[in-house]
Amino acid sequence: MIISWWRELRSDKKMQRAAGLSLMLLIACGYYLHQFAQVKENTRQLEMLQQKKRVIERLQSHLSPDILPHSQLSDYLHQSARTWDIAIQTMTDSKDEVGLTLADVPFEQLLQWLAALQREKGVRVLKLDVERKEQPEGVVQVTQLRLAVHSVI
Repeated sequence: MIISWWRELRSDKKMQRAAGLSLMLLIACGYYLHQFAQVKENTRQLEMLQQKKRVIERLQSHLSPDILPHSQLSDYLHQSARTWDIAIQTMTDSKDEVGLTLADVPFEQLLQWLAALQREKGVRVLKLDVERKEQPEGVVQVTQLRLAVHSVI
């Protein structure tokens, strides 16, 4: 049956044109269906990216607007320590963090100062080593304190 149809098609020019046009129409439909699927996938990816952008914007809106640049961290620590009546003995500044040793300080005062640094300027404690002093009670010596500015993304 197919062989006889093929022989008939080879001799009939109108049928050849109709078959050729049908084949081109089929190819064009396939191409457009593929393009439609690509547009649909790209639209889905764009919606996902827009949703992620909204999440990032929402998270950024919760950040403290006063996040301190690392370049100003040393100066701010000196100023803040003076305000809190905390004596800095040594300070070493590296690319990502600042290291401190402090004179004897009441432990509660130290914790309040560190909490204020975090709350007001986004400064976080990386490491804290303290030694308890016998007299007066509640006083510690900070032998190592490493601080860094909290970075986002």
